[in-house]
Amino acid sequence: MKKANIAKLETENTYPYPANLRYGTITVLDSRKNSTVKCIMVDPEPEYEKISPQKLRLINRMRFLRDWISFISPRSQMASSLSTRVADLEALSNPFELDNVPLLKGTGEPFEPILSPSGTGYTLSFLLGKSHVTDGPSSGIVVKISDDSLFFLAIRDEIAVLAAQQDFKRILSYKTQTDIINKTVNCIFHKNRFERIMLPGSIIESAKKSGAYFSLLIDGELFYNRDGLVFGSLPMEVKE
Repeated sequence: MKKANIAKLETENTYPYPANLRYGTITVLDSRKNSTVKCIMVDPEPEYEKISPQKLRLINRMRFLRDWISFISPRSQMASSLSTRVADLEALSNPFELDNVPLLKGTGEPFEPILSPSGTGYTLSFLLGKSHVTDGPSSGIVVKISDDSLFFLAIRDEIAVLAAQQDFKRILSYKTQTDIINKTVNCIFHKNRFERIMLPGSIIESAKKSGAYFSLLIDGELFYNRDGLVFGSLPMEVKE
């Protein structure tokens, strides 16, 4: 009865103690003088959000793409546009209204896929300056994890293109073969980071400079998962 009264007050916006979850308690008092008072917590009634499995699956998938693209390129227009789109999908009762409505740049133009410089497939401009598999296409970032090892975290360019195009059917059905493959990664660093990351002398000497960037070719075993992520350790043994 008490919960029903609280629910009624909430619908009227007159309940003075709003909360997302409420727990009930039962206090047990023993009649003995030095007994311990016990407070038993009662599980709250489940509060289910009315959301269809299809909507939940789409939103979870788009959140996954948003988080990875934002991690790889947090300042890119792509990351910003994708974050806005996910918020729109969450707000809509039927997010599939935005199916095949492409993401837009700050200029109002859609993100157009372009052929990667290596000719291995289509990519997006925000990925062009990133570290990448030489025969990918998979692009991302490289971080230093030890004195003699780097770590590559990337996303397949093809799933990034699908995210820009907002083809929900292809995004939801996207699945690629899992594998562990020895690959060559072109590790790209801005000169400020290259100087700050404290790489071994032999690595620094072998790096190629182009404008404000340095690049290194390093081999390593990469794990390809079915959702389009690519990652793996890169021992700092430079490929000539």
